[in-house]
Amino acid sequence: MAKATSNPIFYSTEKFYGFTKNRKTDEKRLLDFPEELELNSANTERPEREIEEIQTQGFCIRSGKKIKFNPKQPMSRESWKIWNEYGNEDFPEKYCHKTGKPSNGKTSMKKPIM
Repeated sequence: MAKATSNPIFYSTEKFYGFTKNRKTDEKRLLDFPEELELNSANTERPEREIEEIQTQGFCIRSGKKIKFNPKQPMSRESWKIWNEYGNEDFPEKYCHKTGKPSNGKTSMKKPIM
């Protein structure tokens, strides 16, 4: 039984990654290109990414008490028990979940952040 071998007709991986010794000076390698390109951009410098702080502190949209920041559950346990009796996601609440500022009815379970 003959052993199977792989013999590609055209193999350019070594040339592309720059492992070949007979590389022409005008040929580009993978590392010659930036990691990301912006469409219609002539700028060759890579932009620095801003690191956003992850908010962990939130406020109950009904009572204004400090709670864990979670837009899917923007109420304290006590407030949620009362809200859950009716379950109206559009019911106007008093505070913004993100800032704790009075919302004057602009927030709700459906939209807890102003």
